Amino acid sequence: MMPRFKIDLQVDYPGKPDRYYSLRLKQALKNEPVTYAMPKRLFVIADIEGHFQPFCKQLLKRRIIDKYLQWTFGEGHLVILGDCFLDSDAQAAECLWFIYSLEEQARKEGGYVHFILGNHKILTSEWRSTHPRYAEQKANSRKPITALYNGNTELWHWLQTKNVIEKIGPLLFVHGGIPPAVNSLPQSLAEINDLARANYTNTGSSFTDTAHTLLFTAADSPFYYQGYYDGTATSEQVDATLAKFGVHTIITGHTLQPEATAYFDNKVISVNINPESINAEGLFMMRKRIYRITKEGRREKIKKG
Repeated sequence: MMPRFKIDLQVDYPGKPDRYYSLRLKQALKNEPVTYAMPKRLFVIADIEGHFQPFCKQLLKRRIIDKYLQWTFGEGHLVILGDCFLDSDAQAAECLWFIYSLEEQARKEGGYVHFILGNHKILTSEWRSTHPRYAEQKANSRKPITALYNGNTELWHWLQTKNVIEKIGPLLFVHGGIPPAVNSLPQSLAEINDLARANYTNTGSSFTDTAHTLLFTAADSPFYYQGYYDGTATSEQVDATLAKFGVHTIITGHTLQPEATAYFDNKVISVNINPESINAEGLFMMRKRIYRITKEGRREKIKKG
């Protein structure tokens, strides 16, 4: 069995320029399931966009992690819904390595981290040339440097195990949304994810079949669709999506909102709210209820399942 190499990754903290955290590379990378049972607790955030410190502080404030960046959410599930970084952001790899490390921590406690892919990760790979500070040897360390390899290649392969749409209990998670044309596809949820995954590295290609064109090049693909919030989607369309995937609620990011908001009689919920703020809102699910976590930390019920 191959050793699980340990990496020390430097992170930016106010007043603590030399803080590191450690992670180990996974023994193997496996494609994520597309369907999960509903956990007792579930927290959702969206569109981090490379804001590493606000991301960590948001999780700390919601008691998902502790001050040492360690998982404290027990058997709860964390959903990170779409864009982890902007195309030119210098902290892209830092954010990805952090999510990578949280996955292992969560699983050891019976929890889970769901990382749903969004448009900035699928359609570009410029971030791979920007490396975080994990190739520096600590002072007085006698250990060889294990991070001088191209670690971003590991992250690139890891991203290819992720889904574009997932179902958790009666909830459907997608970065942009489900346009009418996707409702009409004959493929199942698993098959849609398989189609997308097979072409994550070929998104500059010209597709000739309908399914791939919808998934990658259409303006209303699941990555980019904004019809729920620009007035073009209909109640009939939303109901068709719910029926196709066997869910009662669709949860999205992508389209910026002033607060976590429900649409279409609470059948669609948006959770993309100011990723730069440590007080960005999120969604919390417990006991078949969906709550908006306000900037002040209050729970406001959006929906009872």
